[in-house]
Amino acid sequence: MTFNSGSPGQEQTFDAPLPFTNKMTLEDGGSFSSSTVSLTAAASAEATTIACKITANGEVLAEQTSTGAYSVVACSGSSE
Repeated sequence: MTFNSGSPGQEQTFDAPLPFTNKMTLEDGGSFSSSTVSLTAAASAEATTIACKITANGEVLAEQTSTGAYSVVACSGSSE
């Protein structure tokens, strides 16, 4: 799984415990300021369903579900 947290780089995690949740606070200002976040994840060979959802302040910004082995989901959203 690859995701960004509103900063210039990306983070990756492998074999994350499910359900995977990552909470972050985006700060205004600074040398780099972004309110856009993204997530891409791939299912394992044994998976039947994979999903992603991005929320900001309780509002769903992006949501996707895919089924089948090795299926992929990608979510991207901006709170602006």
